[in-house]
Amino acid sequence: MLPRTTMVYSIVLSAAISGTASGQQPDACQSRKGDKPVIEYKTKGGLTGSLNEWLIYSDGLVCRNMVNEGKISPAKLTYLLDESMRLGFFAMPKGYKCGSVDPCSQCINYKVTIRSNARKNTINSCGRRGRTYEEASVLAQIEQALLHEVR
Repeated sequence: MLPRTTMVYSIVLSAAISGTASGQQPDACQSRKGDKPVIEYKTKGGLTGSLNEWLIYSDGLVCRNMVNEGKISPAKLTYLLDESMRLGFFAMPKGYKCGSVDPCSQCINYKVTIRSNARKNTINSCGRRGRTYEEASVLAQIEQALLHEVR
């Protein structure tokens, strides 16, 4: 028989690996690897050089770096897609990545892809400068939804 402390560590480690200790279920995101998300929101760079990839699927599932963060309501997802369309997201130019035009070692590169029906567009932005009002609005609405609407 295992000593009690070893048994407890084994249980805690098993729960941590499966994701159930934190209430998150990474399998929900892992099983969606082949699916195309409706919204992809990626940030890369900054002082720490970190990378965050948020994926929002048509059923509202939100994954951050392939870990289930929860769900966003169908109404909020519809609102985000409608607002993106209203702001002309699908006609926006691709933009540029940090360093491709404007060298900035500490800037954050933003990359957003939105798919709606047969339409798809991706925009890149280096930092917050040089964005149009419409680009800034789309990014702000996605950021706000990820911060306040995921349950």
